[in-house]
Formats: sequence, C-alpha cells, structure tokens
Amino acid sequence: MGRKTTHRVTNTQNWGFHESEDENLIIHFRAVSSVKGIFWNGAQKKPWKLFAFEPDLVEYIAFSLDFMATSGLYGILIAMHRCARVDLYGFQVSTEHGTLYHYYDVCDIPANQERDSSEYLAVKALADSGLVHFAEPCIVECHDGKAACAACKAASHFAPVKLPSDAKCDPKRESRGHQEVPWRRNRHHSHSG
Repeated sequence: MGRKTTHRVTNTQNWGFHESEDENLIIHFRAVSSVKGIFWNGAQKKPWKLFAFEPDLVEYIAFSLDFMATSGLYGILIAMHRCARVDLYGFQVSTEHGTLYHYYDVCDIPANQERDSSEYLAVKALADSGLVHFAEPCIVECHDGKAACAACKAASHFAPVKLPSDAKCDPKRESRGHQEVPWRRNRHHSHSG
C-alpha cells in the first residue's frame, strides 16, 4: 500500500490508479473488451508494468464463489501461494475501525456492500482455518456489531481517529472507479458522437 507497493492487484475499473511508476499492476478481468486496454498500454511511450491473471483462474474463481471476488481477495490468494504466513492489514476494515473504504479516496464508497459482506465471511473462514491472520485488532468484533466493536476498541486502547471530511463529496455518489482509463474514454466519445 502506498509508497511500499511493489505489486498492485486491481481490476479494470481501477487500474488507472497507481502511486508509483515502479508498481507492477496485476489485473483481473472477465470482459474481452478489457484486452483492448492491454494493447493500448503496450502502444504507449511509457507503458505501465501491466500483467493479467491467467483467464482460466479468473473464470474458476468467478464460478466458485457466490459473489464477485474483489482485488483484495485475489491478492490474498496470491499471497497464500507465495508466503509461509499471510498477515492481513487493511482488509475488511471500515469507518468503525477509523479508516476510509479506500485509503486514497475520501469520496469512495463500497461498490457492492452485499458482496463485501459475503467476502468477509470467506476471508474470516480463511483466518479461522489459520491460512491467513488479521494483523489488526477488532476486525472480527467490528463485524459482529457496534457493542462488540466498542468493547474491543476500548480493550485494545484504540486512539480516536478523525477521518477526513466527505462534505465536498456528492451525497448521491456511486462507486465508478477512480480513473477512467483512456481507451474507455475514447469508446464513450465514439458512442455519444
């Protein structure tokens, strides 16, 4: 995350966002139209370090779960294959924990709250099995309810965190990704003209 990011797992809606030219962007996608973006990137003077998940793996994950896996879950799966121990930071946290949905965008909101709840149960099952570890306190308790969350935070000596104001954000906002990538922008213009 942030300046320490070497590999950023992302989707086609958000892969325009990165914090360093040195990041490796690893995308998961199911739409054939996204392949156009890979070719567009390769034709640029300074292409991003862009990699894609193997399509059969993406299809397997898509049809094995009853929800659409987030980039975070893809990242967890990669880590489980490469690392002896996987400690999760920033996963399944919320404003209850004193964090933004995405650390880099005060106006961002969950794209699919129901999906996020289903994914929490999958990640919690991995943690309950000892395959991954929530490295931050109170993740489970804050999902169990406000009272359990407050008690855990008090016992863990959480310092109150003042989140940035979202007063300038559109109150009717919808999650649409963080940057529209150029080949999509071109496509929108050709369809609207």
